[in-house]
Amino acid sequence: MTSKDATISTISLFSGAGGLDLGFRQAGFDVRVAVESDPSACATLAANNPHLNGAIVSRPLEEVSTEELLGLAGLGPEEELGAVIGGPPCQPFCLAGPRLGLADPRSQTLFEFCRVVREARPKVFVMENVPGLLRDPIIPDLLRAELETEDVSYDFVWDLLQADEFGAAQRRKRLFFVGWRTNGTFRFPAPTHSPPGGAFAGSARPALTVGDAFAGLPKPDPPSDFAKRVAETIPARNEKWYGKT
Repeated sequence: MTSKDATISTISLFSGAGGLDLGFRQAGFDVRVAVESDPSACATLAANNPHLNGAIVSRPLEEVSTEELLGLAGLGPEEELGAVIGGPPCQPFCLAGPRLGLADPRSQTLFEFCRVVREARPKVFVMENVPGLLRDPIIPDLLRAELETEDVSYDFVWDLLQADEFGAAQRRKRLFFVGWRTNGTFRFPAPTHSPPGGAFAGSARPALTVGDAFAGLPKPDPPSDFAKRVAETIPARNEKWYGKT
């Protein structure tokens, strides 16, 4: 459910199952539209976000116009979009895979994200991806060029954030780009949690564990035949991607 205090109109791109959207809603952002091409993820979005009734676009972003998104967001001619958020597909830059980077056709989704920002002109944007995105040092300059127009330009900064240092029960690094078109600066927040032996031990709350996250949940159902078949493929994939099982 949208927070009653939500005031920042937001469009979500590459929404997945809605994890990023959930965090933004909890922070007071009004996520009005979600774009996601995976049918299963769309079903999850619909189940958990009844306020998005009719505003989940289940098509690839390159097939969706910015005009359509603004219309679904209910923004009138005089109303300014607050934010565009999203995590374009990470496979071109992920360690688990061929690591083709910009040579992978899926990397063009980065520029589709920029296209919506450029055309919708939100006050701010947040884009999330894997750290491997920065293996190609030209990417920030390419993004900056894609965002530039004759009358609007965006400043942006980026940083790697460790999930368990911000309250997630997962030790995973993610890259965040934060951009804005208003005067001012942005500073990434300081960690709120510290893993065992971490730099912030004693000055922050202990990092959550998987046990903490699962506490109180009912016992799981036995795995399905499909889940068992997928599990059987994991050792071979680990050997291929990481050189170990």
